[in-house]
Amino acid sequence: ALDIAMQQLRKAGIENAIVNIGGDMRVIGSKNGQAWRVGIQNPSTPSQAIAMLELSGDESVVTSGTYQRLFEWQGQRFSHILDPNTGKPANSFASVTVIHADATTADTAATAILIAGPNRWRTVAESMGVKRVFIIDQTGQTLLTQPMTERIKLLGDN
Repeated sequence: ALDIAMQQLRKAGIENAIVNIGGDMRVIGSKNGQAWRVGIQNPSTPSQAIAMLELSGDESVVTSGTYQRLFEWQGQRFSHILDPNTGKPANSFASVTVIHADATTADTAATAILIAGPNRWRTVAESMGVKRVFIIDQTGQTLLTQPMTERIKLLGDN
């Protein structure tokens, strides 16, 4: 939907825009000559940002997480994202944020990386051609690719 919305805006002659669908975003151009600034939620306190990104040109940023769409049963939390290898909810990471030129790839990669977990996430990112990844695990620790370190500003104690 983000990619289609941006195509329509471009057809209408729009050169600078940000489209936000459920927290996933795609930008073109800039905001008054400056990069668009986007916050990444802290999974343990979703009302607060844990990091900030600057986007410009033609980019998408998508986050997949286990901390908002979930249910509790018998005192245990279960994510809406299922690992197709086990049939169980994915639980290695709390959130995965991906920057990519195309929103469809970013969305697919964020979910696949979240499912891949700590031992396979880099292989999955590489196989999908994704270079900018920011991960927050269930303990609040962060992992990121080298190209993402150039684009992200961690906020607070992180």
